[in-house]
Amino acid sequence: MIRLQRIGLLIVPAAMVFGMGSVGTGDWSCAASLRADESVERVFDLAIEDGKVAPGSRTIRVTQGESVRLRWTSDKAMALHLHGYDIEMKVIPGGMTEFSFRAHAAGRFNVETHADGSSHHHGSPLMVLEVYPR
Repeated sequence: MIRLQRIGLLIVPAAMVFGMGSVGTGDWSCAASLRADESVERVFDLAIEDGKVAPGSRTIRVTQGESVRLRWTSDKAMALHLHGYDIEMKVIPGGMTEFSFRAHAAGRFNVETHADGSSHHHGSPLMVLEVYPR
């Protein structure tokens, strides 16, 4: 009986240290593992040629909470707009433009081109970012 009490005393503080939910609530998610997931950075290199991204890069999938870096090159000058995150940046030929952000919102978000940087075109998306909930 004393041995079980000692084990119980060790488990409860360990649960508190690692950020686990209180006993009996059914919430055993670990805050330490959430912090580890949030420190992950997903980097994607995307090349635009003739107004298109390669077929294998047209859909990017990440998990909510991850840091995302989209590194863009293009054969033509244009502005790119990531809907839902309201990020817009210009891409110039011969250079690289990066979108860096935390994937805070889950959902499906289009990246569209704006040829002159001012017109807001809603045609078919250049590519799609899918953010899955944790």
